[in-house]
Amino acid sequence: MSLFNQIASLLGGEKINQYKTVLDWVESQGGIEGLVKRFNIAGLSEIIQSWIGTNANLPISAEQIEQVFSSSVISELASKINMSQSEASDMAAQYLPKLIDKVTPDGVIPKDLDLMSAGMNILKSKIFGE
Repeated sequence: MSLFNQIASLLGGEKINQYKTVLDWVESQGGIEGLVKRFNIAGLSEIIQSWIGTNANLPISAEQIEQVFSSSVISELASKINMSQSEASDMAAQYLPKLIDKVTPDGVIPKDLDLMSAGMNILKSKIFGE
């Protein structure tokens, strides 16, 4: 059993599994660079740039998430986490700003970013206070 699975089972796992699924989903969208492109196309580049930058993060709504991603992309995420599309959009709006902010602490997207490892390290530090 992997460390992730051990932690998930110890903590009841639903939120942790959702977090891991969001990490996988972000990777499937081209990683953070792919998200930046999608946000730019949707006219919401200011929002994602605030998450990457070192200033305060701008909020995003579920409706704006739906502007950025096609219905089929949101549906794919929703089916992976057993939620409705609106619940999946809400969850993405909750997790994406925090995730992107944490993996870009210097205000730039790190080269060769392993998003899954970075995301799990963030989770580990929250759980174990490291």
